[in-house]
Amino acid sequence: MKMKKPVTMVLAIIMGFSTHAAMASDLIGGGASWSGVGSTGQGFGVGDAQIGGHGDAFDTGLTFRVDGVSFNPTSYLSSGQTITSSVATLSNLQTQVQFYADTATPTLRTLITLTNNGNAGIFTKVGLWTNVGSDESTQTIASSDGDSAFSTQDRWLITDDSSVNSGDPANTHVIYGMGGLAPSFVSNTVFSSAGSQGVRADFLLNIAAGQSRSLLFFNQIFVQAGDARTAATVFDHLSESNAPLAGLSAEQIAGVANWRFAPVPLPAAVWMFGTALAGWLGLARKSYRS
Repeated sequence: MKMKKPVTMVLAIIMGFSTHAAMASDLIGGGASWSGVGSTGQGFGVGDAQIGGHGDAFDTGLTFRVDGVSFNPTSYLSSGQTITSSVATLSNLQTQVQFYADTATPTLRTLITLTNNGNAGIFTKVGLWTNVGSDESTQTIASSDGDSAFSTQDRWLITDDSSVNSGDPANTHVIYGMGGLAPSFVSNTVFSSAGSQGVRADFLLNIAAGQSRSLLFFNQIFVQAGDARTAATVFDHLSESNAPLAGLSAEQIAGVANWRFAPVPLPAAVWMFGTALAGWLGLARKSYRS
């Protein structure tokens, strides 16, 4: 008997996607390689990352736990700069993760989306877990609030080893944006993999019936720690027109809980047109009344 192909596989063939089950894939962009994307010993995540001959950024990074259970889907689709997992049900929430590698900068974007198809709201805890390759040499060399202590006030932080520009890459972890939902708990200790040093951030989400909520994260890697510090500041005032949000729909952006994006400024010509139009309408009213 001839077996029918799964719907996801048929769509992948038609749309030019590659469907993967157990094997891992790489995403490359901006001089960085995000390798081993797929199923890991800690669930779906990124095995490692390299730039300029410097590797070992992760000992498995960007994995998720929903109410303490690892997100580990059965397959994923790879298309260009994007890898999207299949949907897995955790805590009665349809859960999906997407990775996107920017082509111009060494930036990886991670989006986890949870959908409540039930008839009642669901309160859940979503944890981001990343083990860094710098192990016992790990230091926090910069953060959004200016100190080296990792706290829930840190929107982003940069970790590195003790080597100056010669060891593991400087590793930027962007956890949330200004005005967005902050994590309820953070820690530098994660699962053990060569070491237990890393970045953990737990978020509490209340997802109404029939609604979806997402969490959005960014990672960057650099050979030079100074370059990492300079680049991180772009995440202090991210707007919907910035390159890191390329490819996300307005609906996806609106559903992100841990960011409040600055509105896209209107071009000067639009403002001038609006001012002129308002003036013309005012004159027209006066002429009509007289």
